[in-house]
Amino acid sequence: MRENGHKEGMVLGNILCEEWKMPLVRTEDIREVDLMGTILVRYGEMGLKSEKVRSRFQRQLIDHMEEALSRKRLEHVISTERGRIFVECDDVNGAMEVLRRLPGIHSLSHVEKVPSEMDALMEGMSLFARDRLKEGMSFGIKVRRTGNTPYSSRDVAVRGGDAVCAHLDDSKVRVDLTDPDIWFEVEIRGRWAYLFTGRVPGIGGMPRSSQGKVLLFLPAFSELGMEREETIKRARLSKSMLERRGCRVIPASSREALDEWRPYLSLFREGDRDPFVLEEGIDVREALADACGKTSSFAVVWPGRLEDIGKMPIPHRTGAPVSVLQPTAVMDLGEVEQWLRRLES
Repeated sequence: MRENGHKEGMVLGNILCEEWKMPLVRTEDIREVDLMGTILVRYGEMGLKSEKVRSRFQRQLIDHMEEALSRKRLEHVISTERGRIFVECDDVNGAMEVLRRLPGIHSLSHVEKVPSEMDALMEGMSLFARDRLKEGMSFGIKVRRTGNTPYSSRDVAVRGGDAVCAHLDDSKVRVDLTDPDIWFEVEIRGRWAYLFTGRVPGIGGMPRSSQGKVLLFLPAFSELGMEREETIKRARLSKSMLERRGCRVIPASSREALDEWRPYLSLFREGDRDPFVLEEGIDVREALADACGKTSSFAVVWPGRLEDIGKMPIPHRTGAPVSVLQPTAVMDLGEVEQWLRRLES
């Protein structure tokens, strides 16, 4: 979806301009980056919201980024432009490892920031490509501009194609129109241009807490009739899926069951917060409804299978049932493990 005022183009080598699109690369394909630099953070689904809602969600996402980076004691400065968030950090590798696991972030790139004036930009592209483009490799260039500039995307493409291979004999490199060995991407925003060669995929979805709170019920292992390992995996996946949809997930359990879950609580707790302990001496349905009221949660998350629905306590609040979410109910164990790998690794 294009924003007003955006002029976008794609250049393969220095000859072809077309729509902006590029598949994400795997994390292991990204070259090790230097320990100083700038990270460009992209969000996806948030960009479809109205200006007011997007601004609110962006503030929430930045708060989570600040919290996560500070917890790892990573010095950083965060700034924003329309549709983009920039993180200046002295440990780019460490920061990207933290940020790619946050719900709401679609992808990240380690970028090099250069002036957007044409001659300075070309010099920057030439230096940027010098240790990246080698003899025998194929390459492509993509250009994206925001705002008004005295040149077009094609102008950058034509001159940029020459700039990136200026250190090599033209016969030693080639243009690949479908799958080049390396993409050189240029994103121009006002006085600055950002150069990068890859994208690290994030979790995507919405920022945590943007859609309210839910209670993740952790019952005694014997109540679900599954192997302990499968129960833990289903609970982990339930938490990850709800967080990706923008929920703050609060683990809750009875005091007795909590002793069984204690070795695994690091997988579920928020920072140093302990799980919510359900009130004792009353029916579990009433206890869950009471916990929803005290935590302002709009639903209870049940980590069971489809065949376990009969064991699921339906909480009631003043006679009205509380919503129960079952993210993994129709998944078999193999599907649960596959989703965990996608969301957590």
